Amino acid sequence: GVVNQAGLPLEEGIGTFWMAFEDVKRFFTTVEVCRLHGGWHRSHSRAELANASGPGQAFELEVTEKTQVDLALWQEKAGRREGDVRLADLANADLGLAVLRLRGAGADGQPQYELVEYLRRTLKDSVS
Repeated sequence: GVVNQAGLPLEEGIGTFWMAFEDVKRFFTTVEVCRLHGGWHRSHSRAELANASGPGQAFELEVTEKTQVDLALWQEKAGRREGDVRLADLANADLGLAVLRLRGAGADGQPQYELVEYLRRTLKDSVS
């Protein structure tokens, strides 16, 4: 089994893996312990970020009653997207997050939105 520096045995459950701290710092920008609370549901979606070929994608979340939502955006390191770990230190696109509330259709029939909250664009690999 695996022991820590104090000689105490460490339990290895399903999903446990080990890596050097230097690799953690190189390949991860954020490490979070699961923030999923009892009664919450988890959903993952993939999308294209805004780039020279288009504005990117948005997600619609329909909420039918008062609730709490934890939103986070992550982007893979550029080298991971290209399949070449030698490119892993390349910069990613800047990220921002805006939460809008649909207020209905305007006089022209187009949807009207209200800005609820936003996070300024940043060069970090994740925002939440």
